[in-house]
Amino acid sequence: MTAYQSQPVRPPATLGILMVKTHFRRYQGDIGNPETWPFPVRYRVVEEAIPQRMGHLQQHDLLEPFKRAAQVLIDQGVAGLTTSCGYLSYYQQELSAWSSVPIVTSSLLQYPLVKRLLPGGKQPLILTFDETTLQGDYLEKVGIAAA
Repeated sequence: MTAYQSQPVRPPATLGILMVKTHFRRYQGDIGNPETWPFPVRYRVVEEAIPQRMGHLQQHDLLEPFKRAAQVLIDQGVAGLTTSCGYLSYYQQELSAWSSVPIVTSSLLQYPLVKRLLPGGKQPLILTFDETTLQGDYLEKVGIAAA
């Protein structure tokens, strides 16, 4: 093939989304609505990951179920993974060390960068479902120092 011949068409990279088992309407713009994305996505619900467990991952080990679900998506050819629940920041280090594709477990991973971009003394706002849960290990594991 010469430099001037057309390259084979490759299917677009696919994002794999690991979903907590929830039951509510996902509007466009929500990570769980495929119409949110201008490219193909694949979903995998982690059956053991019910909302009541997500804020207490120290008590409910869901790492292995998330790894199993991630592996299914990786085997289906996704180019990267993300999740539908910010509490999964708790597993960021473990999942990224394990995964063969990039994985972003939580938008909290952006916090250190955003903090560096803000004027001195300003702090990014974290909007969460339960502020009493989103502290300690959940924050420290993504580089947010405890206050």
